[in-house]
Amino acid sequence: MPGAHTKNLFLRDRKGTRHLLVVVGYEKKVDLKKLVDVCGVDKLSFASPERLIKYLGVEPGSATLLGLATEGAKDIEVFIDEELWKADALLCHPLVNTATLVISHEDIEKFLQATGHTWKVIEVPERVGE
Repeated sequence: MPGAHTKNLFLRDRKGTRHLLVVVGYEKKVDLKKLVDVCGVDKLSFASPERLIKYLGVEPGSATLLGLATEGAKDIEVFIDEELWKADALLCHPLVNTATLVISHEDIEKFLQATGHTWKVIEVPERVGE
């Protein structure tokens, strides 16, 4: 299918008051310790399955940009890797990981705007030597 394969990391800060959806290319190994500085948060860890369901309305393994359309997602901060942001289209799960949609870059922007989300395009740091 034409488009960039994505990996979505649903993360929380130390206190659990900030939730982030970090979208990167599927093959990228993210350095969470360095991502803390880039995103301006105090320690990052993966959100629990309960938080994933509460905020994105999906089961573990199904985190997706499209989850931002759910009721609980209004306060989620969105970060997209700059390399991925250059793609003409992204491959996204439609709230389940058993299907994939191809969505144009333009339509991703329209979707984020329609859900009321702003997003930051960042250089997501990659782990090296593993």
